[in-house]
Amino acid sequence: MSCVRYQLDILMVHPCFLLRKYQHASGKRAFINSKRVSHHGAAYKRKKSWVEAVMTFKDLIKRLLPKGRFFRGILALSTATAVGQAIAILTTPVITRLYSPEDFGVLAVYSSYLGIIMIVASLRYELAIPLPRSDGRAANLLVLSLINLAGVAAITGLVVVLFGEQIVRWSNTPYLISYLWLLPLGVFLGGAYQVFNYWAIRKQAFSRLARTKIQQGAGSAVTKIALGLAQSGTIGLILGTIVGQAAGLANLVLGAFREDGAALKRIRLLRVRWSARRYRNFPLYSTWSALANTAGSRLPLVLFSAMFSPVVAGYYMLSDKIIHMPMELIGHSIGQVFHSSAAEARRENYLAEVSIKAFETLVRVGTGPLIVFAVVAPDLFPLVFGFHWRQAGFYVQLLIPMIVLQFVFSPISSLFNVMELQRGNLVFQILLLVARVIGILLGAFQGNIILAIILYSSLSGMVYFFAMAWILSSVGVIFWAWFKILLKEVGISMIFASVLWIIKRAIPLNYDIITFWGNVYLLFITLTLLALLTIWRILPIMRESDVNKE
Repeated sequence: MSCVRYQLDILMVHPCFLLRKYQHASGKRAFINSKRVSHHGAAYKRKKSWVEAVMTFKDLIKRLLPKGRFFRGILALSTATAVGQAIAILTTPVITRLYSPEDFGVLAVYSSYLGIIMIVASLRYELAIPLPRSDGRAANLLVLSLINLAGVAAITGLVVVLFGEQIVRWSNTPYLISYLWLLPLGVFLGGAYQVFNYWAIRKQAFSRLARTKIQQGAGSAVTKIALGLAQSGTIGLILGTIVGQAAGLANLVLGAFREDGAALKRIRLLRVRWSARRYRNFPLYSTWSALANTAGSRLPLVLFSAMFSPVVAGYYMLSDKIIHMPMELIGHSIGQVFHSSAAEARRENYLAEVSIKAFETLVRVGTGPLIVFAVVAPDLFPLVFGFHWRQAGFYVQLLIPMIVLQFVFSPISSLFNVMELQRGNLVFQILLLVARVIGILLGAFQGNIILAIILYSSLSGMVYFFAMAWILSSVGVIFWAWFKILLKEVGISMIFASVLWIIKRAIPLNYDIITFWGNVYLLFITLTLLALLTIWRILPIMRESDVNKE
């Protein structure tokens, strides 16, 4: 046996050398067939090469993965968020076929009320939970946040009981009166998730948080589909939204009590009152900026329903949801990287260079795909979501100027915090809210929903544009330096959009079964153009980044 092992080792060193060798074994000469040894040696080599390849691949993955706990946490959260959003995107075509646009309109109004109230549900004290040095003080902040949450949920229930009919009459959603009692429940469960979310962030329990992101996407989708199949109507969408807000809450609560029980036992009423005074700036200042931001994104849904109809609000909700889903994920990831590098860049006095580079990356990533997608949105929405959702695709075209500027501006808006310009951020949020409300009201006075959306998109885009010019000039970036980048990418995107429009005109599009494949071809061509445009515009940035690293 030892002689065979010896020869196998030789074959591993010289695999192509046919060996015929005599050796002694137990006092006798043994002849080993060269072909037999070569066969076993080659098999051994293939097995060893395969094992080495697997180990090399594992080593490569380990090298690519971030080493620090902080960056691993970001990777886990980003991946889980992507999975949760992927579940939502993939199940949306099913959900839109189980519910009517009017059901989505009622959900849009309910979600707007829920989102606005949740901003102030804990009076923003939950943002302070990661700040104290000791877990004991943080635990008192957690209790303070939950006390405020319970109070706001109770007040919400009282308002629903006393003024529920007036609320649904003002928002033009009479069907909502049957489900408005779910609003306090949604506020409490969603607010509690936010509070324990910040506790998990304090403890750097990123894997625990990552699981809840997937649970939220899956729980919401399963609830909506199950109740939709049961033909429950609007309540299925509302309960699915509540489940999506609160899913994973039990996981966070149990994890907090199981791993941090000692800190939670140090809660005292006097310390809770002290925490309320110590961190009073959060409810006094942060609340208003966040409230204006949320109202600017949620209030249009209520106004569209009140001034026009719940069906219009439903169309707008779907178009806004679809156009923001992938963009929020990409923009948020870029924003995280930019925020971490901007603070260091300010200390080292090269913030202008970092800002213009982030701006160029955002413009290249977002402008082309958004404009190209807008060209075919009215034709793809019926194919994906059902024939009665074509109007939502048309709304995407009207909203695209605002969406492009919003996508570019949102990540670099972290410069407000880096430059400590919180007052400027508050002014921006108020102007954005006023511009959106004025646009919708002007269109409503004319009784024209198309005009309302055009004014809403145009005025919002103007606010984003001037805010972008102001914040970039604050860090030392001149106007023409970033404006020429924007003009160039818009021009390139319009060329691709024109090509797609010509192709679309050549394809017979209808929404009957006979011409179904025409829509499928258009979808394939659109995805191909989007992929080519994205790769073409992003590849130079990636190559330049690699050169800089070297």
